[in-house]
Amino acid sequence: MFLRITAGRLKGRRLTVPGTLVRPTEEKVRAAFFNTLYALKEFEGSVFLDLFAGSGAVGVEALSRGCRKAVFVDRDRRTLSHLQGQLVLLDVAAAAEILCADSFAATLKDKLTEPADIIFIDPPYDQRGRLPGLVRRCIEERLVTGDGILAVESDAALPGEIAGWNGKEKRYGGTFLTFYTGGAV
Repeated sequence: MFLRITAGRLKGRRLTVPGTLVRPTEEKVRAAFFNTLYALKEFEGSVFLDLFAGSGAVGVEALSRGCRKAVFVDRDRRTLSHLQGQLVLLDVAAAAEILCADSFAATLKDKLTEPADIIFIDPPYDQRGRLPGLVRRCIEERLVTGDGILAVESDAALPGEIAGWNGKEKRYGGTFLTFYTGGAV
């Protein structure tokens, strides 16, 4: 299976998807996600953190659209190895960092060199009950900058507010994107 980058300097380039356990974010949802981000945040030069990287399509798209750095976190070493190869083929490996960790369990604060301006959270849908706690942790552990954005993809609606950050929800078929902003971190 291939995924196409929808915009930016890598527009039209393709990524291969590893194995069958990865559920990539659909192209139309990725495009809508980034359109919403552009309305909420200055994108150029930002740090992007993808907590359930999988194919890496969202993080690569972020690099294509002007992010200075993308950090890819996933717990599956084979998936990350495949992603590393894709980053090299696309000539964006220098702007990427790969971390092997379980985003729900790991203390990521000690593994990151700087807080992210944008965090994308897209775990397996059967883990949606754990999402509010993970969003809270990202805020409380200051994985995200005070003026940053936490974006969550799920198959169900999430709370409208978590740890003082307000969520704005968008729905695309059976996919929900919730963008959390605000709060004094």
